[in-house]
Amino acid sequence: MEKQGMDLVRVIQLANTMKDKKVDLDLYITQHKEMSEEVRTIKFATQDTYRTLMATDNYLEKYLPFKI
Repeated sequence: MEKQGMDLVRVIQLANTMKDKKVDLDLYITQHKEMSEEVRTIKFATQDTYRTLMATDNYLEKYLPFKI
């Protein structure tokens, strides 16, 4: 999750750099594609982490009940 957060910060910094600097259309399209791909990768990694967390919670609830 920490790595994904760092990747997201990097994408945000790239977006701010693109906003601050006036770029030509070709450079903008290239950077936009890179940014979109990184956001998609972060999204899939986050979903995978969530699925792993849910599987762990499911295991704990079913096979390791807590006694209160």
